[in-house]
Amino acid sequence: MRKPRLFTDLLLILVACIWGVNFTVAKSALREFSPLSFIALRYGIASLLLCVFLVVTREKWKIKRGDWGKLILLGFIGNTLNSLLFIIGLDYTAASVASLLATASPLFVVLFNAFSGMESLNRFSWLGVGLSFVGIFITTGENAHWQFDWNQQGFKGSFFLIGTTITWAFYTAFGKPLLRRYSPLQTITYTTCIGFILLIPFVLPALLRQNWNRPRPMSWVGVFYAGVFAAALAHVIWYYGVKNIGSTRTIVYNNLSPVIGIVTAWIYLGERLTPLEMLGAGMIVIGIYLTRRYG
Repeated sequence: MRKPRLFTDLLLILVACIWGVNFTVAKSALREFSPLSFIALRYGIASLLLCVFLVVTREKWKIKRGDWGKLILLGFIGNTLNSLLFIIGLDYTAASVASLLATASPLFVVLFNAFSGMESLNRFSWLGVGLSFVGIFITTGENAHWQFDWNQQGFKGSFFLIGTTITWAFYTAFGKPLLRRYSPLQTITYTTCIGFILLIPFVLPALLRQNWNRPRPMSWVGVFYAGVFAAALAHVIWYYGVKNIGSTRTIVYNNLSPVIGIVTAWIYLGERLTPLEMLGAGMIVIGIYLTRRYG
């Protein structure tokens, strides 16, 4: 049992690294792609690649009629809504701050599990939840220069990125029941394709307005990285982890992404975190530890 679990752990570390780098890759590509054009290409590539994987591996395509509603809901929340919130939030804020706010995902998974009756929280767990929310407040406030104004880009970006963590937590927590009946590849292929189809009305005008002569080769490399690795491959591995070790343990690996994201943004974008942003991040991580340790 130890070897399969170790293999799963290593795969999830790989996913955390892929997503950590993706913050900088996406931020760089947004210099030449509009946000909506970028996610349209990303999810178009991911959907096509996942369908090819499903054919090559000869996985079953058949879905029970009663599961379509769940797949559509997960596809919309975990792909359509999540991707819109992520790319708009990233466009308004630094890649390093975006990666920091991603650490809050485990907190929301725990809350979803608690409110749905899948697990209970004691007073130490609630202390951790409170500490994490204070950390989110500090990180968001510092990013917005303590101006909680919708016209302030840092505040607007943080708002959208917190929405990203909530939608991803929902996708992680409530995807597990489907994994009892379908493989991670099947589940991700359907939710990604559904998410992409539902995304089209939002992104079509941006695709028509996009200046396709503007992006340089490296920006196209960024799009393919985001589609092939960050969307297709990483999502399949993520649900593989959820199926094998559970949503609560899997989401903890999300805490590694900000470390990779901050280092990558520092090296390639020259971004720096303020002391208060680092304090906020530390409080989020400690709060999540308390929630998981005593939950």
